[in-house]
Amino acid sequence: MTTDTDSVRQEGPTGQCFVCAKHGYFALEPAEDVARGITVTHFADGYFSSLVVYDAAGRVWRVEAAEPVVPITRFKKLLARTVVDSVISVRLTWARPQAYAFGDLREAFLRAAEEDDDNLTQFVEREELLQRIRNCGSFAALAEVYEWAGTDTSES
Repeated sequence: MTTDTDSVRQEGPTGQCFVCAKHGYFALEPAEDVARGITVTHFADGYFSSLVVYDAAGRVWRVEAAEPVVPITRFKKLLARTVVDSVISVRLTWARPQAYAFGDLREAFLRAAEEDDDNLTQFVEREELLQRIRNCGSFAALAEVYEWAGTDTSES
């Protein structure tokens, strides 16, 4: 029996991935987390139609179709807009992956850092982050920079 909190994922990206989506979303996360939970509002607003996932193997993935594991009722939609925005699991169908040039991923990270509203630059200066991204030549190096940017090194 499938419940609303079960994660269902058809063949798609694996391992650590950079995930880009609308509204400047940019993150490094395990591929299995991509469909792990999304709010009803984000789902209804087309989050998955803007999703681009870059994996370490040099492939870029896009979602061909996304559907809730458990159908979203009118009542749940109403609650999402007024009281509580429930988290749902989504079944994703992935389009055939394409190869990407490393520069495409680096540019996506640079754009996210330039447009960032304090997610990527919470603990680091924007210019230093941009320079470190520009100096990267591999997926692994970008992942190191991403992890560095998310580390609070200030004294408590």
